[in-house]
Amino acid sequence: MNFGMRGHDIVADNIDDLIKGCNALGVKSLQLALNLSVAGFKPGMFSPAYAKQMSRVFEQNGIDISILSCYINPSNTDTEVLKKDMDFFVEILKYARFMNAGMVALETGYVGEDCIPEKNHTEEAYQYLLSNMRKLCDAAEKLGVMIGIEGVHLFVIDSPKKMRRLLDDLNSPNICVVLDPCNLINMQNYENRDEIVREAFELLGDEIAVIHLKDFVMEDGAMKGVLPGKGIMNTKELLTLATTRKPNIPIMLEGVTEKDFAEVKATLEALF
Repeated sequence: MNFGMRGHDIVADNIDDLIKGCNALGVKSLQLALNLSVAGFKPGMFSPAYAKQMSRVFEQNGIDISILSCYINPSNTDTEVLKKDMDFFVEILKYARFMNAGMVALETGYVGEDCIPEKNHTEEAYQYLLSNMRKLCDAAEKLGVMIGIEGVHLFVIDSPKKMRRLLDDLNSPNICVVLDPCNLINMQNYENRDEIVREAFELLGDEIAVIHLKDFVMEDGAMKGVLPGKGIMNTKELLTLATTRKPNIPIMLEGVTEKDFAEVKATLEALF
């Protein structure tokens, strides 16, 4: 299976150290947020030459940049901040192809200053997100790069059904899904976690391009994160659905540190 890591789960503040970390672990698939893995990286630094230079180093070490992440809030109601964030996202889209990264990913974010689910789950919030995502889709289509959208139970898109609606409304060949089932689970629905995973593949299976793998247990009446394969998620069924529908799909072990990577990988491979 194509197990990978997020770059910012590897201790490094530059590309050379990040690659050393990947090589030490045998990681060949990477989710890279440049501003979290490269000290001092900021909007405006990209150029074709800079992007190509980074790409060559990753390629020489056999590391695939499966996703470029750009952690912005596309539902931000502060229009000044929103414009800066969306400009930065388009900049990452623009240079993604020079890094041989065909996808730039984001979450759908929240409205207002605080993340209040009741406000995020309104029709008004959905329409606001949709209008902003249409602008990003237009840029992605012109540049020939995919946008990966991830749902989160606290944010505007909080379920497979809402994600399906967003995909249909955007109606773009340059949109795909980053599926993190744990992000869709909360205290109100955790007992239905298996059904949520199956619904995600039923409604979104063709568009799922990356899996984020986490796990959790219930402890003292609350959800507590644990290493993938060590909790109550039906990880075997999830991986079976993912790899059957999408051979060689990148499976990012989110939140797994360097010291835990080998153990988690062995645990997951032992499921099969």
